[in-house]
Amino acid sequence: MIALHRIGVVMAYRGESHMFKLIFAQCFFVREPDNLDDLVARMPEVVTAARATRPENFETDMTLELYVVGWSHSRGRIAGAAYTVDKNGVLTNEYLDSWVCASSPELPGDPNPDIETHELIFEHARKQTRYANTVYAEYATGGHFFVAEITQERIAITDAGRLDD
Repeated sequence: MIALHRIGVVMAYRGESHMFKLIFAQCFFVREPDNLDDLVARMPEVVTAARATRPENFETDMTLELYVVGWSHSRGRIAGAAYTVDKNGVLTNEYLDSWVCASSPELPGDPNPDIETHELIFEHARKQTRYANTVYAEYATGGHFFVAEITQERIAITDAGRLDD
C-alpha cells in the first residue's frame, strides 16, 4: 500500500508486484496525476504504457488486483476504483465506485461476510492467510495487515498486526 498524500489517494495491490511497480512508475514518474479523478481517468492508458515497458521475456502466472481510493472532487466524496490486470499485463476489469472485496469461497461459512470494523476485517484476513498457507504453501502469504482511513483532509494508516501469528 502506498499513501499519496499530495493527491489524497491510497494505492494498494494484491498479486503480481512487478506490474504494480511499473504502473506506479508510469503514474508518478511520467506525468503525476493531480487528484483521484485524474488518476482514474488515466488508468487504462497508464496500464497500457506500463505493459509496454515490461521486459519481453517476463513471465508470471499471477494477476494484479489494483485498488485506488481517495477524495474525488467530481463526486464530492471518497471514491475508489479497482482494476484487474491479467498475467500478460492487460487490463481486463475496471470497477469504479463499487465495493470490491477479496471474497473467500474456500472458507467455511459466509464467503462475503459483513466486515465493517477493523477487528472483523483483520480476523477475516487472518482466516484467508491461514487457508492460503495450508493450500498454497509455495506462495508468500502473511505479513503485516494495514488499514487506511481516508478523509478529504487526511490519510491515516494503521498496522493492525501480523496476519501469520
